[in-house]
Amino acid sequence: MAYNASSFGVHIYLRASVSLPTGVILSHFPDDVDPISTPNVPIGTVRMGLNGDLITVSSPNAIVSTIGVITNSGSDEALNYIYSANRPASGKNPAGDAISLVAYLPNGASLSLSDGWMMDGPPVNTYLSSGAVQMNTYSVGFANAVRTPAIT
Repeated sequence: MAYNASSFGVHIYLRASVSLPTGVILSHFPDDVDPISTPNVPIGTVRMGLNGDLITVSSPNAIVSTIGVITNSGSDEALNYIYSANRPASGKNPAGDAISLVAYLPNGASLSLSDGWMMDGPPVNTYLSSGAVQMNTYSVGFANAVRTPAIT
């Protein structure tokens, strides 16, 4: 049996409750930045008691996902709009968006992230000495994640 481990064809539906309530499809991903990257998230710690008993402590942590897009693409413009709406500044109130996304994977599986908050992004583009524009990334912290496997 062969497994599809390709990310070719991935697309993301992203919704921001205030600034982009109808949502947007993100599909402009560069070849040198991961389209969606989520590091391992610790869910607890273990230690040993004085007499050798295992002690476990569960702890919730945010699921921080970073979305990489082609600079100046429609996907970048949409993410930058949400970033700008949520960036606090003097004389401006942040939008306070609750962000959710669904990533549709080429093998038919999907990943749903919800109760998110925009954490960081580029306020302006970065221009490299090579003459290229650096690809943009935006990070969102989520409270919930659900993976739906492909039905084979």
